[in-house]
Amino acid sequence: NLESKFVVAYKGAEATNLRTHDKQMGFPNLRSAAIWKFREALDPSQPGGSPIALPDSPPMVADLTAPTYEVTPRGYKVEDKESVCKRLGRSTDEGDAVVMAWVSGAKRASHHREWTSEDGGRRKSIIVDMGPRRR
Repeated sequence: NLESKFVVAYKGAEATNLRTHDKQMGFPNLRSAAIWKFREALDPSQPGGSPIALPDSPPMVADLTAPTYEVTPRGYKVEDKESVCKRLGRSTDEGDAVVMAWVSGAKRASHHREWTSEDGGRRKSIIVDMGPRRR
């Protein structure tokens, strides 16, 4: 199946070697790294501004801004999802989907020939399927 070639697994609990932009801190897991790196990418003061444009979605903004961090011997650790959801009174699925799609996007950008070929140069879509929506 051609489309399965473009699926990128996301396991937030996995260890990672990613570091903060200034290379000073690491992360105990991929989830912490992904959320922190997305936060860095949203910084409008970086050269050229932020390359990210988000839709006008108050729930998404809440999902992305609610997690807190703590400094551990292994680096910045983001608050666990269960605690964030409890504080918000709902799931953070919308914000999580954006971060998960974004963190895999940079990897795909490095494989540009896979993304521009017989399809006439159209970009492939990143589809995040979270299954049936829970209410």
